[in-house]
Amino acid sequence: MSWSPVIILGEERVSRWLIICDHATNRVPASINGGELGIADADMARHIAYDPGAAGVSIRLGELLGAPVVLSNFSRLVIDPNRGEDDPTLVMQLYDGTIIPANRNIDDAEVARRIDLCFRPYHHAVAQMAGRQSDTVIVSVHSFTPQLRNRPARPWHIGLLYADDARLSDPLIRALRH
Repeated sequence: MSWSPVIILGEERVSRWLIICDHATNRVPASINGGELGIADADMARHIAYDPGAAGVSIRLGELLGAPVVLSNFSRLVIDPNRGEDDPTLVMQLYDGTIIPANRNIDDAEVARRIDLCFRPYHHAVAQMAGRQSDTVIVSVHSFTPQLRNRPARPWHIGLLYADDARLSDPLIRALRH
């Protein structure tokens, strides 16, 4: 089976909900530096490469809501789909104290190649799935690292991020506080 930058589960499900997971895996495609970024396996298993547990939560949430699930199939160290194309942190050279050798001297042409290979296909799939309904609610699942290296512990156990529409976030915040 050939590699794809995106995995869609439950595509046949018709739901107002769409579950997405930008950092679902720590996979490095073979076409990126032979499938290696030059860091230790232990670092590839850390939060710097993906959001541990987020894919499983996304899949289960999709099952419970009867909703389709869109998962990235590449490490955020290859290119971070949770950034804009012009964001300077789109391809990280240093992440939480770990130097990423394959990204250290990356040029604009390689960034553009990764955008075409991974970033845009993922976002196209999200847009395509979201466009199936006129009132789609997108839930983006991430995991949380309680403490980054050499920094104080974060005081939060959960984060809820939303844009202008608080119809979903406000009731969730109230429920989480109780």
